[in-house]
Amino acid sequence: MSCIKLIKSTSIILENTRGEILLCLRNKSLKSFPDLWVFPGGKIDTVLSDDWIGDELDVVDTAIREMYEEIGFLPGVNTIIDPSKRNRNWLIYDYNDEERKYFIDKLEFIGRKRTPYFMNKSFDTAYFYIMDKQIDNIHPVPDGSEIIECRWIKPSIAIEHWKNNELKFAPPTLHLLNTLAFDHDNIVIKTMVETDLPIGLQTKVQFAPGITAIPFFSQTIEPFISTNMIIINSNHETLLVDPGSTDKKHLNIILQSINHPKYVVITHHHIDHWDGLDLIEKIFPNTILLIHENGLDRINTTLSKEAIGDYITIGVKKIEVIKTPGHTDDHISLYDLSTKVLIAGDHIVGYGSAVLDHNYGSMIEYFNTNNKLISYDINLILPAHGPPIYNASEKIQEYIDHRQNREKSILAAIVNGASTLDEIVSVVYADVPENMWLYAKRNIQLHIKKLIFEKKITSFNF
Repeated sequence: MSCIKLIKSTSIILENTRGEILLCLRNKSLKSFPDLWVFPGGKIDTVLSDDWIGDELDVVDTAIREMYEEIGFLPGVNTIIDPSKRNRNWLIYDYNDEERKYFIDKLEFIGRKRTPYFMNKSFDTAYFYIMDKQIDNIHPVPDGSEIIECRWIKPSIAIEHWKNNELKFAPPTLHLLNTLAFDHDNIVIKTMVETDLPIGLQTKVQFAPGITAIPFFSQTIEPFISTNMIIINSNHETLLVDPGSTDKKHLNIILQSINHPKYVVITHHHIDHWDGLDLIEKIFPNTILLIHENGLDRINTTLSKEAIGDYITIGVKKIEVIKTPGHTDDHISLYDLSTKVLIAGDHIVGYGSAVLDHNYGSMIEYFNTNNKLISYDINLILPAHGPPIYNASEKIQEYIDHRQNREKSILAAIVNGASTLDEIVSVVYADVPENMWLYAKRNIQLHIKKLIFEKKITSFNF
């Protein structure tokens, strides 16, 4: 965890006596959790030690302040405060001391949860819970900046909306809603016990029914630090995708907690997608490895290997196998027909753009693959690196436009006299940190090969 920046934050779960939880929709323009439904809360500004618990006074004060700023509710004040009158100094308001004390005494600290480290930062959040008749009188007004909508809803109904792709939640929010819906009486003790468990158990990293994506540290390239291992479950059958973990302790804990996988699918032969096969060989030696026929000889394993077909059946789930060459010649993606989730491997990444393999990749095939994928009805993209992508069609079109613009710039640089990769990259990738230029030059090589194939240039001396 040393390379992960942990951002301390806090959140309050408000429940009224009707069994409804307050959920807040974050503005889609925000950098963190855009367009997701969350509980009121935010970042802790005061300095806390690394061994903080989560129930410290500064944490409680932050939780109250964030609730006030986001929805206008301040314990002890009888009205919701208008957004135009809110400021960070919430102590200026006159309040009923007994009512505020009562609210704080009723708050139950239920432990901490961390967001998955899809990037090099993670929110380490202290959660509080309160259920009281006092909550019945809260009629929240969103601040209109961070929070644009508020909704009282029963947890079980919220989960049904999530299953129907009508509401989107960050993993800790969904995990807590599940606990409230199905193990309500144990919400405090269960979440307190979960605090010290690893990601994947402390917080179920679920993004669609039966589909989980857990990041593991891996031998990937910058700016990423992890590879997302996908777990698909249906009717007690399990499929694993891309077990590329170098953190064998974490991987072992997760593997010990799941059903024996029927298959392991590797999206392509790069080692950061199969580095954890040695553990699977020991724990699940009868699992069958599925990979594109071009990659069969590129992966060393004692597991039985088979060339992947057009479809995989796991329980009642039917998963389409889509050949997606471009990043490599053996790249495949998976499309779950029931949830419309695309498991994209390295063809699409959670932020930035994909780097193609300069030995096995093809820019021609990369464009063809994007044009094929954009015709699919996709609710969500789960990449092998980085966070999930909800705006699937926009992201794929963004990839197409980005590569077309890079290619135009490369062609222009060559026409204007650039004759080496170093000359081209310094012009075309001036907006990219120089430590990434090595990877940029690999993409440039493939662009140039495409330009030669299309006869837009005659040759280039690599």
